[in-house]
Parts: sequence; structure tokens; C-alpha cells
Amino acid sequence: MSRAIATSLRAVAVGIALLAAIDPSITTERRARPTISVIAVDPVADQPRADSVARALGGTARVVDAPFALVDATVLVGNVLPASLPASSPAAVPASLRRESTPVFAVTDDVDRANVRVSRLEVPAFVPLHASTEIRVTMAVSDLDQSGDVNAARANVPARELLLTLRSGKALLDRRALRIDAGDTTVRAMLAFVPARTGAVPLRVEVSLSRAAGTPERDATDIEAFARADALVTVQERAWSVLVYDPRPSWMSTFVRRALERDPRFAVTSRIVTSRAISTIAGRAPVSLADPSALAPFDVVIVGAPEELRPDDIRGVASFLRRRGGSAVLLFDTRARGSTDLLTGVDAWSMRTLPSAVPLRTTVPTAAPRTDSVVATPPLVAAQLLAPSTPAAGTEPILMDATGRPIVWQTSVGPGQLLVSGALDAWRHRDVATSAFDRTWQRLIGDAAAASLPPLIVSVLPALLAPTDSASVRVVLRDAALAVVADSRNVEGNVDVQATVSAHLEWTEGDSTRREPVRLWPDGAVGSLRGTIRLPQLPAGLSVPFDATLVVDAGGYQSKSAVRVDTDRRRARVDGRDLLRRYVAARGGAAATMSTLPALADAIGRVVRGAPAATRWYPMRSVWWLLPLTLALAGEWWLRRRRGLA
Repeated sequence: MSRAIATSLRAVAVGIALLAAIDPSITTERRARPTISVIAVDPVADQPRADSVARALGGTARVVDAPFALVDATVLVGNVLPASLPASSPAAVPASLRRESTPVFAVTDDVDRANVRVSRLEVPAFVPLHASTEIRVTMAVSDLDQSGDVNAARANVPARELLLTLRSGKALLDRRALRIDAGDTTVRAMLAFVPARTGAVPLRVEVSLSRAAGTPERDATDIEAFARADALVTVQERAWSVLVYDPRPSWMSTFVRRALERDPRFAVTSRIVTSRAISTIAGRAPVSLADPSALAPFDVVIVGAPEELRPDDIRGVASFLRRRGGSAVLLFDTRARGSTDLLTGVDAWSMRTLPSAVPLRTTVPTAAPRTDSVVATPPLVAAQLLAPSTPAAGTEPILMDATGRPIVWQTSVGPGQLLVSGALDAWRHRDVATSAFDRTWQRLIGDAAAASLPPLIVSVLPALLAPTDSASVRVVLRDAALAVVADSRNVEGNVDVQATVSAHLEWTEGDSTRREPVRLWPDGAVGSLRGTIRLPQLPAGLSVPFDATLVVDAGGYQSKSAVRVDTDRRRARVDGRDLLRRYVAARGGAAATMSTLPALADAIGRVVRGAPAATRWYPMRSVWWLLPLTLALAGEWWLRRRRGLA
């Protein structure tokens, strides 16, 4: 019996050895593992969660942790779509999202209704230093409704108070309290302050939610939720360059120009054509508006009596808006006529003359009202009102009459901004006791100048970093980028832009200045470059917080952007989860949270399956064959030894 067993074991061992030497192959049809692209929407804030998602999906799919077109599915990790991020462009959208046949999945934050969220925080990148400069900080606060049933909430939940505070360091800059009713989920508000120094000014918005004053059981320490977000604004000693051009004398334009000349934030150049051969000039004003290159140095072009402009001047202003990305202001003082409709896009105008002057009401955000303030002076007062009969698409009202007609409004013309005033006789009612004529036009034209594109557009997101964080840098050469836009709209003339671009990050260490180069790469769009700022370790001898400067040189222009390194910083968390869920549902995918990753893997498995393919595999190459071979040889040797043959 033992001899037969030993013979069988020997046969098994010899058979395994022979099959291993022959190495046969078997062809079967199997489904390949799907390839999935996992993308962190925010490369800084969402990357740790994207790494966790990639590890969770790695067992069932081949994971590519970068945008890639030829994938079976895409997983977005974040709370917004890539195109919804600030300062993003269509080139920032991954190629796999443009392929409609590719399913898209999403992983968002776990919903936490116990805390409010600063979902958007907007500040201007650069502002001039002056006592008249009011920096407006706009924000959106989300996740206010902590109840599930809105109707039940309105019946049972008392009103609450949202306290917004703006600080810079230990200084309190502004504060505002808002009453929040049950069912409110998001509020938008604005805080403001006047800068006192140049350079980088760190800002912090603090938000606290508590029971409203006057409600039962109100307590000073009864705070339901708290949040904060940080931002950085750069204050510069720079005046906005403004050209005032009147093809005939205009009272409206004259008093707007005088208001700007009294404000040191503006450097005003003017030409007033008093007759065919005589002009009154201040500064180096161009002879006409027909030459776009003569308008390029100015941030804003103000035109009084625009109905008198010649067609060449109209084309010059249009080119200034489209190629320069500047801002233009049309100040009417009589009924509109002529070729200005080519700029405004208005086919017909409506003129009204009232028995007495009426105040115009504003639609733009203003600073938080103060309890000790008197009745606000209206921005403008006028009796002769000119408005579009049918406002064109994209018209944004700024000042309206009692019937809601836009009297002062703005619209976009390519990358430029066009501001139009139909308050024809507002200059007659400019007394400070009647209207805020000077302050209104200083603010409106200041906003227009701030919207004018500089020759070198540099954005750093985020500008507030921890020592180990990284920031995305985007550089756009205005003339190169807008030349393509203008050519596509058949604007005459071609622009050939050639420039050498360099960038570096610099900061001060003791008595010396340290510089680190920043590499920039083409971003796909003409004139657009991207790079990354990385701070792998804190420079020796420096403690946080400290300020650095990103310096970019291109085509004879230089731009400096402030970067602040601080371990104690909070970024506004953009929240677009509802839109993201609808988007992935339309793309055949599903949304999950970090706590439901197993459900995401199952959902991907149901939707995405690898394509069947003929697969050749070699069974004898498995390492597991060593186990039966070893057992067979060992058993046969043990039996031979018992019989005395070994």
C-alpha cells in the first residue's frame, strides 16, 4: 500500500516538473480592469482626500491620479466642478469631462450641518492707497439651515443672528449683524474698510451664528456655530490713469472730471473740443479716439457728449474695449443718437422729463449701515432721464428710477466694461446736501478702473499658504490673449506679441533678499502660462507669518503679487455640491461622500466594466505549484525511508 502511494506521489511530482518545463498557455476571455481617473478639484485642499479615494478604488480598478482623456470613468474629489473654481478657464476642465460618453462620479465632503461655512470670499487683488479708497469684501455664508423640514423649522425654530466681523491682525475693521430666519440656507453680505498702508494686508472674516436678540433664552455665550476665512489684498501707491474726451463741451462731463481731479487716486488727462480747430488740453491727451494705441496707456476713457463721436472714434473705443480690456464711460447730456448704438447694443431709447428731480436708487452693494448714521444721501438726483427702451442682454443696472428702468448701467464689450449714464441733468443737482454726486462718480469710475485689465495679469491661488502648501500661479499676457479674441470678432489690425516671461518668489532674510525661481509652462490658451509655488520647508531664520512677493517680468512689464505664509489660515470653502450632484447624474455617474466610499466602488462597478478581451495566461507560472511539488516529494521520500530505501 505504501509503495503504491509513494509511486503516486512520485508521479505527481514528475508531472508538475514536466508541465513546468513545457509551460503550457491557456487563452480565455476576461474583462480587463477599468481605468479610472481620480482628480482633486482643488490641488491644495482636496488632494489628501483624492489620495484616499485612489487607495480605496485601487483594488478593483487601475487608478490614474491625474486628468486623462482615455479612461473608463472620472472621479472628481471636491465640492465644485472644475469650471466653477475662481479664475479658472475652459482649459482647466479635464479632457475626460469633455467626452460625453465617459461617466463621471464625485466624492464630496460629508455634510456637516453643525457648522456654518464661508463658501465664497472675494477681495480686489490690487487697490490704490488713499483715504477715499474703500475696499469692499463680499462673501457668501452657507449651511445656515440646520433643520430638515423647512415648514416645521419656520414654526418651531426661533430666528437667529449672524454676526460678521472683518479683522486685520488684531484690528477690528468692520462688523455687521444679520437676522436669519428659519429656512434660510445662504446669505450674501459685504464688509468694507479703508487701507492705511501699502503692501500686503491680511484679512480675516469671522462668522458666528447664535440666537437673535430678543428671542427667548438668549445668552451671550449661546453660539450655535462659528467659521472663519482669510484673504489677502495688495495696496499699492499707484494712480488710475483716466482720459476725458469731449467732442463738444459738456456740463455733465465737466463736473465728473472735476470730481476726479479732486481725488488723488486718479491721474486725469483731458481734451475738450471747443470748436473745429480749438481744443482745451490737460496732459498728453490724444487728438482723437480713433487710434487704439493712443488709448492703451489709460485705464478708463470717459466720453462726454458721446452722440457727437465720429465713426472712427467709435471704432477706436470698441478696439480699446476688446483689445485693451479697458473700461469706457459714456456720459449723455442729451438724447442719444448717432453711432453709439454700435457700442451700447441699444436699438431704441426712452426719454422722460419729470416736473421735479427725483433720486435714483442704487442696486450695487454698499457698506454695512451704521446705527448712528443719518438718512443716506441719494447717489444721484435728476429730472431728465434716458434709458434703453429694451435693455440689451447682459445689461447690469447700477442706478434705477422709481419704475425700475436702468438709468446708469454697465455691460461687457468683449473683455472690457462699458458704463453708460442717462442721468442727463444730474450735474444740476450736485450739491452735497442734495446728492452724493462727487462720491458716486469717484466710486463708479474707480470700480471701472479696477476692472481694466493690466498688461500682465497674475493670479495666485491661494495667496495665503501654510509652510508646506503649494499655490497655483496663472500668468496671462493681455495683448497676446486679447489679440486672438479681437481677431475672431473681425476687429481690424493684427498684433504680433513676442515676450520673454520669467517669474521668481522673493523674501527677505535678515539683510539679504532670497529668490527662488518659479517655472511657468504654456497653459493651452494663447498668452496663458501656469506654474506652481512650492514651499517644501520654512527658510532658515524665518518664523511664520512672513510675507513673500511673486515677481513676474514679461514684455517690459513687471507685476508683483503678495504671498503670505502662515500656519494659522483658513480658506473659504466653495460649495457647489448640489450642482455637482446634478452634473454627475446627467453623466451617468453618482455622488458619494468620504464616509460612503464602499458604495462608490459598487456604483462604479455597476456602471463601468472593462472591455472583454482574449487573455493568455500560464497556469504553471504560479508560485503556488511549489506547495504540491514540495509535499509530493517530501511524502515520497518519507515513505521510502520507512521501507529502508532512503
